[in-house]
Amino acid sequence: MHSRTTIALALAALSLLAASCGSDSSSGSDDDDSADIVDAYGVFQVSLVAPQGTTPGFTSVLGRLQDGPTPSTVVWEEAAASGNCRLLTPRIPFCDPSCGSSSVCVDDVQCEPYPTAVAAGAVRVEGLHTQDGDTAFSMEPIAGSYQPPGGASLAYPPCPEGNAITFTAAGTASVPGFSVTAVGIAPLEVLNETVELAGEPVLLRWTPPGAAGESTISVSFDVSYHGGSKGKVVCECSDAGALEVPASLLDQLQALGTAGFPKVEIARRTSGTTDPPAQVDLVIESMVTRFLDIPGLVSCNEDGDCPQGQVCGGDFTCQ
Repeated sequence: MHSRTTIALALAALSLLAASCGSDSSSGSDDDDSADIVDAYGVFQVSLVAPQGTTPGFTSVLGRLQDGPTPSTVVWEEAAASGNCRLLTPRIPFCDPSCGSSSVCVDDVQCEPYPTAVAAGAVRVEGLHTQDGDTAFSMEPIAGSYQPPGGASLAYPPCPEGNAITFTAAGTASVPGFSVTAVGIAPLEVLNETVELAGEPVLLRWTPPGAAGESTISVSFDVSYHGGSKGKVVCECSDAGALEVPASLLDQLQALGTAGFPKVEIARRTSGTTDPPAQVDLVIESMVTRFLDIPGLVSCNEDGDCPQGQVCGGDFTCQ
């Protein structure tokens, strides 16, 4: 099992990419032209999106390949740690002279070029079930990105827990093929209906998986992202059904500053990665978000959400 944290889920910040070096190779054609061989970097993410209200649950697949790792414009530094959890604070690197439009400042006076999207030919997906009952389909690249074809609506959940899911790229003349495998998961069921930050440890509880040892749990508390994130508490633990988050870290996080709609994201994940020199990850994820109750903090979208006499500020809190 190969486990990585994606914070921001953005493939937000899918920063699951690592560095490697490309190589040059002769094409072997009669006119002795040469072709550059590029190793693929990237991530394919299978997301199990839980039902919300009247909206049924669904499964999404998204992949992107590049000729290099994705540089990060923020350096997250450990400020404190306790047990399975860490308090991270952001540092924005500064480069003088600036890196220009083709590169990004990743550390003080250190620039890295932006990667370019590449394609590794058609990608065959095996182990994910469509709503029509198929267990395999192919994805064609569009500008280096991969999604299921229009007719392939995926089941939810997309496969039995513990079953293998394999993505296999055919490769092209310039990008070698690869294969990567991870195992299916059950949708995450968080048992906490509310989560309060009130100076006490927070006990998060969820339904354990049927297949023990395959998946991990990642947790991220962010209480200031609407005002420009000033820090986060992140935890990595086994998927055993419960995690106690230390009050000391959560208190320090709140002391850095808060903004509207503070939240905790809890994700069940399995993952796999290719063998070098390619660096392509396959992540199977089910994430649940809970908004946090903080005494004295009232979140808002407009003035009407606030108590009489208060207005909704730019950080989405009543003031």
